[in-house]
Amino acid sequence: MSIPLNKKFKKSWTIKNNGNVIWKGRTLRCVEYAGDCFYPVKDTIKIPTTLPGQIITLTVEYNVTQLGNYRSKWKMYDKDNNLIYPQKSIGLCSM
Repeated sequence: MSIPLNKKFKKSWTIKNNGNVIWKGRTLRCVEYAGDCFYPVKDTIKIPTTLPGQIITLTVEYNVTQLGNYRSKWKMYDKDNNLIYPQKSIGLCSM
């Protein structure tokens, strides 16, 4: 995908709660991005209350200031700011 410089663009993920626990008070946080050349406008996204089996779409807006191939990584945190699945390298990526 080619993004014009100094323009904001949106990235969305559609995810499913495959577990048995209601997601309540959770956030998705950017834990890695390419610095001043590619970065999210907000580094935290509130996740709406999500029931087991429910599918939701989360959207983030990015700024791009230099041409290149960039990636960001996002992880889920609970209401007490604990990383969900800290022992795993799973998460969401934007490329």
